[in-house]
Amino acid sequence: MKIIFRLATNFFQKSRKPLSNKLNSMKIVQLVCTYPPYKGGMGSSALSLARALSDKHQLTTLTPKYGPDYISSLKTKYLKPILKLGNAALLPQVSKYLQKGEVVIFHYPFFGTDLILFLYKIIRSRKQKLIIHYHMDVFKLNFWSRLFKLPSRLIAPLLFRKADLITCFSLDYVRESQIKKYYLKNPSKFREIPYGLDTEKFYPSKKPGREKWVNLLFVGGLDKAHYFKGLGYLLEAISKISTPIVLNVVGQGDLKNHFQKKSRDLKINDRVNFLGSITGSGLPNTYRENDLLVLPSIDRSEAFGVVLLEALASGLPVIASDLPGVRTVFREGEEGLLVPPEDTEKLKEKIEYLSKRPELRQEMGEKGRLLVKKQQSRRALKNKFNKILKEL
Repeated sequence: MKIIFRLATNFFQKSRKPLSNKLNSMKIVQLVCTYPPYKGGMGSSALSLARALSDKHQLTTLTPKYGPDYISSLKTKYLKPILKLGNAALLPQVSKYLQKGEVVIFHYPFFGTDLILFLYKIIRSRKQKLIIHYHMDVFKLNFWSRLFKLPSRLIAPLLFRKADLITCFSLDYVRESQIKKYYLKNPSKFREIPYGLDTEKFYPSKKPGREKWVNLLFVGGLDKAHYFKGLGYLLEAISKISTPIVLNVVGQGDLKNHFQKKSRDLKINDRVNFLGSITGSGLPNTYRENDLLVLPSIDRSEAFGVVLLEALASGLPVIASDLPGVRTVFREGEEGLLVPPEDTEKLKEKIEYLSKRPELRQEMGEKGRLLVKKQQSRRALKNKFNKILKEL
């Protein structure tokens, strides 16, 4: 009897080994509407996730091809859309790649391709796990964009029901978002995950002291798609400040000339530097050369604010709008300050307050660095997401 028991035990142990290996390394396919070299928060977060998981799992990223490919060791497929409008794109060819994945990570919103994914989930009987990462609500679309979004409005509730789990960077944002009703009915389906910032790339300056002038930094797209960044309100706040402050604006887009004209009209063009697009090591260096980051976003199109993490990791305190999601990136009064959206007077007061207190800026910057390393680093994302995969 003992011999039979031992043989049976050995058999089951051997039979479980392939399952254990499968859980250790999984085939993952992620779909995202934008990806580097295109600049934007969605693509950057998908890249962070790919970097965090690719050392252990076989991860392939599927994304529309709008220009040159991003040169990387990570496996990426740039697919030509049969139909596109802005960041919406129809990619029917994703279905052949989806078949190869045990887990699909779908970055939402991705109008057009969400229909392809939904049809694939209906037609395919294979039990494939679906994780939807909810980035943000979408506002202020033009007529054609609204027309493109219409099928997505009908599909989205069904797609969310088919998802095994829904991830986000901030549950605070989700509770106030366009899917808050679904969250309230299914809170156990949601998981908050870290962003996964590279804290070795973004780190504080070691140079002693600061100049007499306080250097403010704004980082964001200067195009119509990023209307919500609130640069116009920041320029108006600067025009009301008499203390020695310089604003450095990083970003490019079709509204750049508009903002340059606005700075001239406000007679602050001698205190505002438009630096254009900065890539590679230039961006971390730019953070280190400044004293304070300001993110004056105006509505829920700003769901989190990756630039806040980049600034905090670089040892800069931050000032940001008091918006769902954004307000959870840091602690009010500890690593930065919050202001009501579109309130130029309050924004002016907070900028003046921190610009006159270099010791407080230093203290906030040090706390910010520790916060990001602990809660939002690549290691934190890797650990959290592997736990989520283990759940599946």
